[in-house]
Amino acid sequence: LNGGLRKDGATCADAPDGRALLIIQRDTFANFYHDSEDFFNAYLALLIAGVSPDEVDVLLADLFPWGPFEQFWKRLFPRVRTAWEVKDDPPRCYRKIIVGIYGPASPLTLIGMSSECWSSPMVKGYGRWAWKSFGLEKMATVRPPPAPVDNKTNPMVVLWMSRQSSVKWPERSFCDDRYFACADWSHLDMRSLGRVLKNEGEVLAAMSAHPRLVVRNRDFNTMPFGEQMTNVVQAEVLAGPHGAGLTHLLFLPDWACVFELYIDGAESNIHYRNMAMWRGVKYTSLISPNPAVPQQVTDAIIAGCPPR
Repeated sequence: LNGGLRKDGATCADAPDGRALLIIQRDTFANFYHDSEDFFNAYLALLIAGVSPDEVDVLLADLFPWGPFEQFWKRLFPRVRTAWEVKDDPPRCYRKIIVGIYGPASPLTLIGMSSECWSSPMVKGYGRWAWKSFGLEKMATVRPPPAPVDNKTNPMVVLWMSRQSSVKWPERSFCDDRYFACADWSHLDMRSLGRVLKNEGEVLAAMSAHPRLVVRNRDFNTMPFGEQMTNVVQAEVLAGPHGAGLTHLLFLPDWACVFELYIDGAESNIHYRNMAMWRGVKYTSLISPNPAVPQQVTDAIIAGCPPR
């Protein structure tokens, strides 16, 4: 790495304890759907190479900043660094270098073709790896007994993935003058999102009025990643408009269900349906106008994800 011999004459050090090096070129740095291409590709690379996450150094070879998923990278891989962090390191030898699939070619993100593969061991294993990395394996595998919540008897917990223009553009939020001059992005303010449900408050009120539903409305853009994971493994239904947040279905417990609300012409994108199939959890969807009909959304959830 670094050519083995630098211009200053330094030589390559001995291989450190036979560790391997995994080189990853991220597709992007601030969209969880596209970043999950890289997470899953890294997982596949380690499976193929027969290397444990504890036995590998990871180099993010792109020039992106860390971004909002730094905690996730560092939980999955104890020894992960960016190109910016290693550029001044002395040369280092590795006995094995692994280069994984480039992000957009990930098998995880099949968009326009319907897959009938159910409960993929690789996809389920990836989810368990994430649970274990955050200490959530027991919570995600042992279903709690029925219990009253918010004065409702044996309700079903719906985690609503709210899509809101609630944070600044990531190029501005995470710039540090090494990737690009922060001054070049000072004109960017709040990031505008598409597929924002225009009457979300009314839809959530109708869902909350149902005697068997307890709704937890969350905007993951404003939450630390560990807190996001905890919310997901406690959910019985992951619901929301089509968008990157639904990628968290990969971390749902086995008994959970996914409800995808198709608005603003998004119904041709079926990758979350495919992901749910591979993860082995129930999936249902509704093609809806925007604003939506609140009772129609509630009825679709109850019909597609019936309470136990």
